[in-house]
Amino acid sequence: MPPFVRLVLLMVSLVVIFLIFQQFIIKIRRVEIYGAAYFPKEVIAKVAGIDSNSNYFNVREKDVRERINAQRYLKFLSFDKKFPSTVYLSIKERIPVAFTVRLGIIYIIADDGVILEQGNNLNTAGLIRVSGLLIQQIAIGSTPQLSSVKQLKSYKTLLTEIQLQRATSLFTSISFADSDNIYLISKSGFTVHLGSGDFLRAKLGTVRAVLIELEKQNIFTGVIEATIPGEATYRPENK
Repeated sequence: MPPFVRLVLLMVSLVVIFLIFQQFIIKIRRVEIYGAAYFPKEVIAKVAGIDSNSNYFNVREKDVRERINAQRYLKFLSFDKKFPSTVYLSIKERIPVAFTVRLGIIYIIADDGVILEQGNNLNTAGLIRVSGLLIQQIAIGSTPQLSSVKQLKSYKTLLTEIQLQRATSLFTSISFADSDNIYLISKSGFTVHLGSGDFLRAKLGTVRAVLIELEKQNIFTGVIEATIPGEATYRPENK
């Protein structure tokens, strides 16, 4: 057999072996998912388009990011692969924490401010009612467009902090009508003044501690002034 023919046959054989190796051997066998608390990891992997038949080389970050972000209850954070069969995927789950009403339509809001659902008869039990937003446009799967950048920042930050500090069950409503005088109403009946949208993490943490202490003293109504980070004062409603 001429050397040239042997060379061609060898090259063809190598290509066939490589294709078989790529198609049937280099498969995703392990998917590590971080950030999943409510959604089963199998569901998240399916949303990402990854299963036991996925070829290692065909699983691309761009595709995974687009698929994850297309699901409004999920947010893509990071992606990595380890040859020959492992994928690492980090996501954030959006948690319903609040709702607002506009023109008779109820909008369910996630902890990062994104709109999750809309409808005329949605269940809002356990969610905080948000009012005073200067809404220009609102739609499922995105953050509302507000006419005030300052208000938007406060809106997103406070909702995030409420979820992080597990404080959703403490409040019934938030008013952003005045960006320099944001206030909340607690379930027990307190009016909580936070002032501006600065230092909301510290302010909310202080309010939580004060609420616990007041309730230990069987005090369930009044006004809590928490406009200064790390400080809070209480006064009866009629004072």
